[in-house]
Amino acid sequence: MQHIWFEIGGLIAGIVAIVGVVIGAQRYNEGKRSRIYERLDECKGQMMDDLKKDYARKDICALTHSQIEKRLEKIEVQTALLPNIAAQLKILVNGQAK
Repeated sequence: MQHIWFEIGGLIAGIVAIVGVVIGAQRYNEGKRSRIYERLDECKGQMMDDLKKDYARKDICALTHSQIEKRLEKIEVQTALLPNIAAQLKILVNGQAK
């Protein structure tokens, strides 16, 4: 009879040990997962800040490009007598060599 109690006690101790290891591993892994999500949030925040800093609205870009194009055309007219400069400006205005 005493032999059965040793087996039951050993079985219960084994089950408690396994449950303890599983609970301990879950707690350890939860801390690691939390840190991963924190890092992802930090990276996302930094990416959003970089995007806000570097972002230019489409209408402002279009306006800037049109103003630059007008200035280049004025310079092209003024430098028409200088063939090298005029050719380089024509490339800048048209975007390709002819």
